[in-house]
Amino acid sequence: MFLEKKEKYDLIIVDETQRIYIHQLEIIIDYVRQNQVKCVFSYDPDQVFTTKTKELLNNSVGKIEQLNHKKYKLTQKIRTNKEIAAFITNLFNTNNINNNMDYKNIHLQYFDSAKSLRYYLEQLKENSWEVIDYTSSSYYLLSIDKYSVGNRNAHHVIGKEFDKVAVVINERFYYNDSGQLLSTREAGAPP
Repeated sequence: MFLEKKEKYDLIIVDETQRIYIHQLEIIIDYVRQNQVKCVFSYDPDQVFTTKTKELLNNSVGKIEQLNHKKYKLTQKIRTNKEIAAFITNLFNTNNINNNMDYKNIHLQYFDSAKSLRYYLEQLKENSWEVIDYTSSSYYLLSIDKYSVGNRNAHHVIGKEFDKVAVVINERFYYNDSGQLLSTREAGAPP
């Protein structure tokens, strides 16, 4: 770890704090306290999947909350461009639709069969697209397995950003009366 060096730091920034172990966080906090260094922790509690990781994050968040600090909440991803951020916002809630936005980097494609969808995704993957699959079951054959083309799912890519991404919105997704995008879980699918 970088703090083992005998150098003096004026500012430490820890991104994706939810991914570090509690003992690592304690080393950073001790260094910050002993050296009166400013420190910025950024984390997203929604980017935690496993119970073990949630437990680590809860401990990490508790440790951070005990510090003398100012807390800020980001309202949108600052690393994405306005077009993609607007599209995602619109996708998740139809009440937020921005008709003035030109979505030149967004392409939607409808498929009426899993076979043609799978072929399309394979072509995208061959052309350097990141195809994000759903998390499949270790025990059951799921409908999503018909068009799975790789081994990258949300658990593998969380917190990462890519230039060309393809995802599937299947028949499990729907809009409720409030315009919010929701989904149902297939029997046997991981939670």
